[in-house]
Amino acid sequence: MDNQQTGNVNFNESFLITGKDLVLDKNLIVKHPTVGEIFSLGNGLYYEDAYWSFVQVLTSDPYNSMVELDDDGIDYVTMQPFDLFIYHFKKYSKDKKSNFFSIMLDAIHFFLGINYLIPIYLDDIKDYVLVDNCNLDKNKQLNLKVLITRQHFNVIVSFIKAINKISDEDQIKPATVSLRKMLVQDKREEIQMRLKYPDKNDDYIGKLISATCFGSHCFSIMDLDKIKIYWLFEALHIANNKDYTDHLLNGMYFGTVDSSKINKEELNWIK
Repeated sequence: MDNQQTGNVNFNESFLITGKDLVLDKNLIVKHPTVGEIFSLGNGLYYEDAYWSFVQVLTSDPYNSMVELDDDGIDYVTMQPFDLFIYHFKKYSKDKKSNFFSIMLDAIHFFLGINYLIPIYLDDIKDYVLVDNCNLDKNKQLNLKVLITRQHFNVIVSFIKAINKISDEDQIKPATVSLRKMLVQDKREEIQMRLKYPDKNDDYIGKLISATCFGSHCFSIMDLDKIKIYWLFEALHIANNKDYTDHLLNGMYFGTVDSSKINKEELNWIK
């Protein structure tokens, strides 16, 4: 199977299927969570909201924050995920009325196993880094266990997107500034509508579990503590592809589908 392109980094599908954590160095490990670990979030009742808020915080996609950035006088296309994470950290660490900063810290702890990160600007690289403390050693050098650069963060973002099968393909990419402003306004109205008419709490992960455990019988409901989140998404993806292929083949066999009009790639349920 082809490598999966997610964000800035290619992750081979065979690596994602292993369910292994992503080891960037001995003190920087990105968790590939199990369903059981996700269930433990939000006191077990609100795990869905908690998990996806953690994913959103650490993927830090400026596209999803375009309205907030526009309100703050920033064009979202000028930011990368690392820039947005630093921006949110500095903004919400000072905002005592918002719980966003505590969500950021919880997300860092869940995925990285780190209790706290601090953004500091390094003159020698002319960029920010995230560190676990600002203590100096006897030589007045930072005494760090963890140092996350922009490159590290891009890999973290790509990995979290990969294991949750998050794609940017549906994002609109306006060609001009005026079209971009129209998109921001559309998103603003969409947010206002959601506030006025909130969506029902949709247990997406719960539905994935039902589909893969009871519908396609890929997993046993007794093994939820061991099932990695990527396995859940991939199992449903493959099961849906196989069902579609089976329907095509049945149609071709019984003459209800014209085989001459079928692209052979549609019969490849492993894709």
